Amino acid sequence: METLSQTVSTAIQSSDYTALTLVFTSQWQSLGQGEQRTLAAHFIKSAVASPTFFPNAFQSQTILSVITATLAHLPPIVEGAADN
Repeated sequence: METLSQTVSTAIQSSDYTALTLVFTSQWQSLGQGEQRTLAAHFIKSAVASPTFFPNAFQSQTILSVITATLAHLPPIVEGAADN
């Protein structure tokens, strides 16, 4: 799980949509539901914190499936979120 979190953080910083797609389509299938929720929350929080990720991401069709998948797997409460 820690390796996937690091992969997600690195991919967000470098806008590596292929790596993110790989993590959220195949690699996270080996995780339990709770770990998937934790990784989804990590992705969303990290992506929002990045000043360049979302402006660039919305130009890529590849990343839209990742965003949709992670939003569907968020825990009921995301710490620090404005609206739960």
